[in-house]
Amino acid sequence: MSKGTSVVDIDAHFIDHFDELWHYLDEDDPWRDRFRAGAEMDARKGNGQFFPKTVYNSDYEAIQRSGFESKEGILEDMDDLGIDKILLIGQQLVRLSNIEADDFRPIKYVQAYMRHLMQNIVDPDAGIYATLPIVQADPDWAVSMIEEYADDPGVVGAVMMSHAGEPPYGNHRYDPIYEACVKYDLPVLFHADFSSVDDFHYKGFGTNLETHSLGFIIANMCQLTSVVIQGVPERFPNLDIIFQEAGLFYIPMMMYRLDQEYLRNPDLAPLLDSLPSEYMKEFYFGTQPMEQVPDKKYFKYVIEMLGGPERLMWASDWPHPDYDEQSVITELPFLSSSEKEAILGGNAERVFSLN
Repeated sequence: MSKGTSVVDIDAHFIDHFDELWHYLDEDDPWRDRFRAGAEMDARKGNGQFFPKTVYNSDYEAIQRSGFESKEGILEDMDDLGIDKILLIGQQLVRLSNIEADDFRPIKYVQAYMRHLMQNIVDPDAGIYATLPIVQADPDWAVSMIEEYADDPGVVGAVMMSHAGEPPYGNHRYDPIYEACVKYDLPVLFHADFSSVDDFHYKGFGTNLETHSLGFIIANMCQLTSVVIQGVPERFPNLDIIFQEAGLFYIPMMMYRLDQEYLRNPDLAPLLDSLPSEYMKEFYFGTQPMEQVPDKKYFKYVIEMLGGPERLMWASDWPHPDYDEQSVITELPFLSSSEKEAILGGNAERVFSLN
């Protein structure tokens, strides 16, 4: 990297724990005791007693290997990985939005999580930033959280879990969220995830290899289709949109699949003034996980089709076992030094206004 250019990781998962969070609910909040009891039941094993087992991450021991659960541990890992600035996404929040019951668990968890994160972890001077979790089931409350944290220099984006949104995120019910993000200049990250074999939406798979391969790209493809065809980029032209954690190869496939369908039935997407692929070329995409290919020249064609290096941002997905190092970008022979620098940090610094 050139002097003055930072390495920015747009997707690292802070390991959050119940026994640290319940203290941050108000003393007269009836949920405080429930969270405290949940912490005692779980004893730092992943919140599985309080939340349904489909919510918390069952591979917790593998994730916990890093110590990515304190400011000191994060700074140590950033130094080891050569990262200057990092955007945190809570580990439990990846699955939290799966909760379908009409209760306050996601809201209270996010409330406590953000208080803990902002008081103890986030430090822009040290390069540690937060992304605000969006509870998609309650857009009005989500807007109130955006208004509460948007002016804090440590909060630089809003995260919506792409596996959980029903109706999908092109629906007008989410417009207040997008309006608030535009007002406060917060990019929206659509973060993919998957369900295990038992909870995958299509039943009968035998291993997590199958559902892990499919789940991330299916989640992002569904939300991407809805966002584009329902005209979110037309309704909110100043909204920065990032899709992440599903690799790169699905993107051009979706571009030209949607173009094909749109050209056959343009009346079914009346808000669009351009081809779906043209809107997608204005989106940004997190790189992780970079696919394993027999020849790196394949990446050249994919990156050209999705809009060029300026549309990509490096993501590690640390501390997950399938994390990517910077070498997935630096070893691409067809990229210039300036293009590698843009993907590894420059694009993210510009989009997220990281000083």
